[in-house]
Amino acid sequence: MVCIYCGQKTQIVNSRAQKRSQSTWRRHHCPNCGATFTTQERIDLAASVLFVGKDGREYPFIRETLLQSLYDSLKHRPNALTEALDLTDTVINQLLPHINQAGLPRDVVVQVAHQVLKRFDPAAATVYLAYYPFKK
Repeated sequence: MVCIYCGQKTQIVNSRAQKRSQSTWRRHHCPNCGATFTTQERIDLAASVLFVGKDGREYPFIRETLLQSLYDSLKHRPNALTEALDLTDTVINQLLPHINQAGLPRDVVVQVAHQVLKRFDPAAATVYLAYYPFKK
C-alpha cells in the first residue's frame, strides 16, 4: 500500500484478524515520511457475492440495503442507527457460511436477519417480517 501522505510504499508493522467483523486491521508505517496510519480491510460483498431476488434475478449484494431494512425495523429504538450497524455485521457474519456458487437467496438473507432481530428485539423482528416475508 502507498502512504496516504507522501505516496511512497509503506511497510505493515502490525496486522490482526478481526473475527467478529470478518476483516483485517493493519498498521502501516512509511519509511519515507515517518507517518503511521491504520487500515481496515474487509470483503467487498458487492463485487464477490450475488444476491438472488424473489424473481430469480441476480444482483450484487449491497450491505447498505440490508442496513436500511434493519434500521427501518428498529426505528422505535433510541439508538436505532448504531444498533442497525452492529446487527448488520452480525447478520453478514451469519450469512457467510450460506454463500455458494449459486449466490445468496433472498429467503436465506431474510431468515437470518429475522433470527438475529428476534434475539435482539422481538418487536423489531415482527416489523421486519411484515415488510420482508419469506417461505418457511
